[in-house]
Amino acid sequence: MKIRWCRTVMLIALLTLFVAPGCKQKGAGDDAGPEGKKKQAAEEKKAPAEEKAPAEEKAPVEEKAPAEKKAPAEEKAPPEEKAEPTPQEQGKLLIDRAITGAGGAEQLKAKVSSYTLKSKGTYGGMEYTMTTWWAAPNKLVMDIVSERHAAGMAMAYVDNDCWTRMADVILDCSPGEKKGIPMMLWTANLMTLYPLAEPGFTFTYKGEADYDGVKVALVEVAKEQAPGTATFSLDVATGLVNRLEYQGNFYGTDGLISNRILKYADVEGLKAPAKTAMYFENNLIMEDEFVSGTFGTADAAAFARPTQVVGGTTRLFKIPEHTVVHATHNGAYSGLGSTIGQIYGCIGANNLMAMGGPVMVYLKGPSKTQNPEEFVTEVRVEVGPTKLEALQGDGCGIKRIAVSELAARIEFGPYDQAAAKFGDLVGWIAENGLQIVGPPMQAAYNDPSTTPPEKIASDLLFPVVKKAAAPI
Repeated sequence: MKIRWCRTVMLIALLTLFVAPGCKQKGAGDDAGPEGKKKQAAEEKKAPAEEKAPAEEKAPVEEKAPAEKKAPAEEKAPPEEKAEPTPQEQGKLLIDRAITGAGGAEQLKAKVSSYTLKSKGTYGGMEYTMTTWWAAPNKLVMDIVSERHAAGMAMAYVDNDCWTRMADVILDCSPGEKKGIPMMLWTANLMTLYPLAEPGFTFTYKGEADYDGVKVALVEVAKEQAPGTATFSLDVATGLVNRLEYQGNFYGTDGLISNRILKYADVEGLKAPAKTAMYFENNLIMEDEFVSGTFGTADAAAFARPTQVVGGTTRLFKIPEHTVVHATHNGAYSGLGSTIGQIYGCIGANNLMAMGGPVMVYLKGPSKTQNPEEFVTEVRVEVGPTKLEALQGDGCGIKRIAVSELAARIEFGPYDQAAAKFGDLVGWIAENGLQIVGPPMQAAYNDPSTTPPEKIASDLLFPVVKKAAAPI
């Protein structure tokens, strides 16, 4: 047992460079005499040197070990660096984050593929309340009630149809307006977000920007057969949509349209826009604030084109005080087109917003002279609220028109043929106990160069007051 135990210790000693005392076997000279003892002493003196030798021989091995252990780490290949996402991959990640943050594609599709919303806001500075009906992907009707349009003014884009309702008069959209419909409806659909989860889209990350102190990531969205591209600005902090911008057409003029989300609210499990704004070429057009809504449904009847009012229908309505840009035309009515164009040029040059078509005020006409060169007509176009008291450019002025009550008769056909019915309107005014207090006027609703003659609509107008009771 002692021998086996000493072997074990010796093995450990070889490994630990340590010799255990008292574990040597007895040598032949242990019991020798003096000569043996001298020999033993010499051997004992030699032993340390012999014992030291293995340590010295081992030392290089000891010093080499760390290098040998280090070698595998040096030979091991470094881990591969993760590749940066492509602009398309990064764009897709950002759009997916926006969809998830807004409530998820399934929730969004169930609730905003169709809806009915009530809202309030300003349009060109004019306060309004509005009902909006939407059914994806291409049905949108906005019905606005304001002081200026007490009977309502609706704008509708349904499939390939586009019309405006002014009280009970239905007007086809102009060619310029129709030009912008496909892009407007496509971007309205994109704003609901859930279609972006479907295949076929290309998303391209375009970098970052700072909009009014908000850091945003820009993602361009494209799709084959789409009318154009649009760019989402996504809030870097929240992932939610900050704005959607595209090159579009606003009332016949091409430019940048920017739909901006100013505030969000939690509505039926969604992060829904609570306040939005629309800009055209960085000019504020409309601000809208959510009041209430019904999600997941919209009345199909709301998208039906209303029946046109019958020509010759006469009514009485009041208009509030408003601002107009005006110019005077001297001469035959055939030259009115150039004066109208001049006014719209002034409106654009002064960054104003037209709120309707031209109104001709016949200051001197056939009832006063038979010479067309002596005709005098003031042309007015209503504009949104402004603090301007003078305009840049020659030939145009700006003024306020006081509150007035108007007797109106709707007519269809060329403007000169419609004007022949002024006599019928005068008779209606007398029959209804009213008194004319201003010159005849005619509000034009269509561009006669692009509208079939039978569809040209205009209102014949007289400012009136109630006749005073006859003295007894």
